Amino acid sequence: MKRRAPRRSRRPARLRGPGLLRDLVYDQAKEWILTGEFVSGEFLGEEALAERLGVSRTPVREALGSLQRDGLVEIVPHRGAFIRWPSPRDVEERFDIRIAIETLALRRAFPKLDEDVLRRLLDRVREQQERIESASYQEIEQLSIEVHMVVLEAAGNRRLIDLTHQLREQVYIASTLYRNPGGSVSVPRVRQVAEDHEAFLLALLDRDPERAVRELEAHLVRTRDMVIAAVQDGLRRTSTLERREPVR
Repeated sequence: MKRRAPRRSRRPARLRGPGLLRDLVYDQAKEWILTGEFVSGEFLGEEALAERLGVSRTPVREALGSLQRDGLVEIVPHRGAFIRWPSPRDVEERFDIRIAIETLALRRAFPKLDEDVLRRLLDRVREQQERIESASYQEIEQLSIEVHMVVLEAAGNRRLIDLTHQLREQVYIASTLYRNPGGSVSVPRVRQVAEDHEAFLLALLDRDPERAVRELEAHLVRTRDMVIAAVQDGLRRTSTLERREPVR
């Protein structure tokens, strides 16, 4: 696997605030992984990360161990830490759980959904569709989270919300679904997700719960399949790099 140096455009982050230093390092590194600042397959060097964060290597090493336990990082003996690619099975299993809990939440939340909130979300989805080629994948991911969270929050079950966040994090949607290997936004995938969100919100506004459940489930199935395709492509590219450029 090729060791890629951190991009020059990445700005340093000096950690400040209460809490153990390793926890602050963990939180910042996790945020960078989930938002696509670091991407699947990328080498995550202790020294470079410590320099960027303005800390010693010890809290970085401890944070990387925690990220490995979370399934976000793979530590390879004598080589270092890499951002882990989720496997296709990881993706399939997590989306199976999401489909079950989000459709359950939708049935419970339906009578409580605020029409004004739904209309504002629909307006934002349509606005995003009009400028889809200029939107960042972080911005796209944030709106996607809001569309799903409006239902989960109305259902009023904190555990469902926490579990959904964990399931998204474990396949790091922003960097696998919306981002092409070269760093650009995957316009076809973004367009499909936006169309799905529009259809789902319209079903909610039409007060048709069964249609809304069908639209949500179909959206999650399509998203699952797109994430799996992106992961498989990434794994093939990583495998090609390993064959061509062995670590010395």
